[in-house]
Amino acid sequence: MAVFIEGGDLYLQIIRGERLAAKDQNLTTANSSDPFVIVEIQQGTGWREVARTPVVTQNLNPIWSFSTTLALDAEGVVRLRLLDWDEISANDPMGEARFRASGVPASAVHRGSPNTWLPVAPTDGCRCSGRLLVRYEWARHRPVAVPASMKKTLRRLERMPKLSPGPALQTSWLAKPEKQREKIAEMVRTAVCPVFFHVYDVGKSKHIRRLNRVTEVVGGGVFHGAIEVCGAEFSFGGCRAQRSGVFKCEPTKCPMHGYRESAYLGDCGLKPPQVQAILAALSPNWYGPTYDLIRKNCCSFSKAFAVELGVGPVPAWSHRLADAGAALGVMKKTVEDDDIDDVLFEHVMAVRLQRGFRARKEAREKAQLEAKRHREAARAAI
Repeated sequence: MAVFIEGGDLYLQIIRGERLAAKDQNLTTANSSDPFVIVEIQQGTGWREVARTPVVTQNLNPIWSFSTTLALDAEGVVRLRLLDWDEISANDPMGEARFRASGVPASAVHRGSPNTWLPVAPTDGCRCSGRLLVRYEWARHRPVAVPASMKKTLRRLERMPKLSPGPALQTSWLAKPEKQREKIAEMVRTAVCPVFFHVYDVGKSKHIRRLNRVTEVVGGGVFHGAIEVCGAEFSFGGCRAQRSGVFKCEPTKCPMHGYRESAYLGDCGLKPPQVQAILAALSPNWYGPTYDLIRKNCCSFSKAFAVELGVGPVPAWSHRLADAGAALGVMKKTVEDDDIDDVLFEHVMAVRLQRGFRARKEAREKAQLEAKRHREAARAAI
């Protein structure tokens, strides 16, 4: 049973919006909006603004990953007022969402995902639609001592050939390039749950590595992407069986690809059960047979997972070549095509290698289970 407290510092994160109303109808931005959220708390009979998200231009499914801390009592009410930003005229209302502080449990570990969808309700007679994905919980203190698991992460951080800040950190990044590793190590050392995006050259071919070095100049390449959180690495691959294509391995040690570099995305502030709940909620949408080399691959899963964790998107260059292929229609749609472009052939082979790797792992686990059953039956017969 959830336990509730009498108020304090409430941590609020506005992660993203979905299917919001289109307010712009001019020729250049028709059927779009420039949404942002104003965070307000009830004060007497009125409302007081305490924070606002950045504006996301021309997007009905914006990603903010914006966080703030509010001082509230148990009866406090929080209003999230959604508006469409206009440079010349007044901002257009797009609806609002509310929640009461008394409904926020004291424990940060919930049954299910820690993220909550709030429906957008109409206000001021506006036409509105959609919902907001938020996370709210009573603020926890940061760890004073560095735990053993974090020490292992810091040692691995020192061995990474290239390490950079993720997109959500770059807007306020002050460190010089030569000081970035030191700055990131400092951030990781004080983090509750750091999140990394690991990038691999697809497969083991020297041709792919050479291609990625060439295309790096224009910002692109053929990459495998994965998210590290809670000391494990998660990614997505194709398989024929009707099951989740999400798989786990040791960070930077994916056996099917050649590790290249990493980006530190930030601190998601979650506990392992909360991360597992988010993964469980994501998995039904990432079944192995739905894998698509261009539109639904390892990098698109990494982006979705990072957003759900609340640390923003992954670097755009990691999926730029696939995005361009999807837009131009010059790349094949699925991994089953035998005449797929030579550039992407290694990725297809890596997926097949992964299928074999997982099949061997399942066979080994099945054999171990059978052996255990035989031992138990033998002991019972004595």
